[in-house]
Amino acid sequence: MESNEIRVKNEVALNEAVSYLEGIVSSLKQGRICVQHGEESLVFEPKELVRVEVKARKKQHKESVSLKLSWRLQPEPHTDEAGLKISAEIPPSAPAEPQEVPTSP
Repeated sequence: MESNEIRVKNEVALNEAVSYLEGIVSSLKQGRICVQHGEESLVFEPKELVRVEVKARKKQHKESVSLKLSWRLQPEPHTDEAGLKISAEIPPSAPAEPQEVPTSP
């Protein structure tokens, strides 16, 4: 059965989340993404220009990174958001762990 939207929200082990992301990457490279959940399925064929939106947030008890990919069925000219880098490397200007600020008595 084919629908217009599939939405799944679940907590999974890190390696399973990585597997989902690797599936997306592999599918993008092949030019077709098939999303299935139960009997529902959606098939996408991304165009040459893909919009990438990344949102990274850090709160006291929660961290999140959201990634959204979208494309128009009729592509338009694109703008390049220079400077975006996604990796496991900690930039020199950001501390690896939250720093505790000493207080004076």
